Amino acid sequence: MTDQKKSSTHQNMNSIKRNMSEAERTVGAVECAMELLLCFQENSVLKLHALHEQTGLNKSRILRTAGTLVKYGFLKFDPDTKTYALGSVFLSLAGTMAPALERAKRAAQPILDALTGELGQTTMLSNAVGEERVVVVRAEPQLGLRYGVAVGQRRSLYHGATGTVLMAHSGSDRDYAARWPRVAALAEETYAGPDVLTQALAACRETGTAISQRGNAFALAVPVRLESEVAALTVVGATADLTDEKAEFYTARAQAAAAAIRGAVIASRDHPHT
Repeated sequence: MTDQKKSSTHQNMNSIKRNMSEAERTVGAVECAMELLLCFQENSVLKLHALHEQTGLNKSRILRTAGTLVKYGFLKFDPDTKTYALGSVFLSLAGTMAPALERAKRAAQPILDALTGELGQTTMLSNAVGEERVVVVRAEPQLGLRYGVAVGQRRSLYHGATGTVLMAHSGSDRDYAARWPRVAALAEETYAGPDVLTQALAACRETGTAISQRGNAFALAVPVRLESEVAALTVVGATADLTDEKAEFYTARAQAAAAAIRGAVIASRDHPHT
């Protein structure tokens, strides 16, 4: 190989390495802004001291970052009460997400009905709202055990396979160790510690599924990607029914149903009158 070709090869390799490292890097100022915004999942109005306690960031940095977020409409500030709240930008963003969820509700019901008929198990579709997961569609078998899942039912996001899927595929990583006392109180013994939670989320991202058991019931959940947000499709049944072979079968059928829901949502967006 000539010196010129060697030089060109090294330049290409260095360029690839730089691109990979750039893709893996994060921006501190943006991370700070995200940490502040995530605080409002738990409380709608917060003062500077509360933001400091929840994030551990120093107050001067919070003031600078919050000021920028106020400028661009992501936060609003009340000078009388000295409190922050989510700004008008989130109302418009929520408006773009809601139609997809509404289409998912309409598309999911017949698909869940068919899945429940095939598996003989309760199925449901849930989404994340703050630190809770909410059932938006459900189907129950004609025969056998029913688990009393109701549309609108709310549970902690940190509890069970459904919550694991929603957290793992939300696209955001949080410092669960720093927030563990609160998370532990909401987890209902699903996770023994922050390391266990982190490992469960990593495993869920890798396998595309999560399974939890409590008492005589199991829950097996897979993600449903709905344009800009993720829902969870969950199969619920008796623990005695969940052999390794059935777990594999349930996972495959749930993933197929999730793909069908996603396809129906996209089709209804692209052809709203068909």
